[in-house]
Amino acid sequence: MATRTTTVKVDEQGRLYIPKPIREELGFEGKEVNVQITVEYEK
Repeated sequence: MATRTTTVKVDEQGRLYIPKPIREELGFEGKEVNVQITVEYEK
């Protein structure tokens, strides 16, 4: 499993966007994949 830490925005519907350079770096650009995330929320 590849690991990368980055900050992403979550929209009002709960969707998050992983930027293309990171998807390419992790090897799943253009593919449908399941990812595991850890959420840290700053109020």
